[in-house]
Amino acid sequence: MRHDLLLLLVGLAYALIFRVLALIRREEFSFQFVLEAVVITLVGAGASYLGLLRIDPIAFVLILYLITMRSRLLVDLANLFARSGRFQAAGQTYGWASRLMPDTPGRRIIAMNRGAALILEGRLEEAISLLEEVASSPHLSPKQAAAVHYNLGVAYRSKGDTQRSVRHLRAAIEALPGSVYARHAQAMLKKRSGKK
Repeated sequence: MRHDLLLLLVGLAYALIFRVLALIRREEFSFQFVLEAVVITLVGAGASYLGLLRIDPIAFVLILYLITMRSRLLVDLANLFARSGRFQAAGQTYGWASRLMPDTPGRRIIAMNRGAALILEGRLEEAISLLEEVASSPHLSPKQAAAVHYNLGVAYRSKGDTQRSVRHLRAAIEALPGSVYARHAQAMLKKRSGKK
């Protein structure tokens, strides 16, 4: 098979696979993600056709992944910083992720994770404000809804607002029963009621 056609096939398969995964997870469609993947694929295949570039298809998939997932990769790094108590580095990294022109789902992921990091840092008012904004988004996937409500439940509990905490913990359970967020929410509710 010609190298340019192989790159074209690999790039389009990449975009299709990520689109199918988003459908399975009931996530919002990201036109920007698909557009970026298709443009990079066309550039790579065109450069190969013109003899300007000969890149291994596996390396091409890696390049596609790094470019299209850039903000999410930085969010993962920021989360590592936040979990280790390096909140300033985490905040800077979330900022970099935001400046890399993420798609709408990417911006939501940044905000959700930034809110969770603010809870760890003890900045509850900022966390609640950010997470409440995300919770009002119309296109949350079940996993995102469970995560946001769980973190809001934790934040309100830390603030001493039991009623709102319970409401959000129950919403986390309803959003995605059996998820890690639902299990943690159930454990928090049982602990609150004194059950073992």
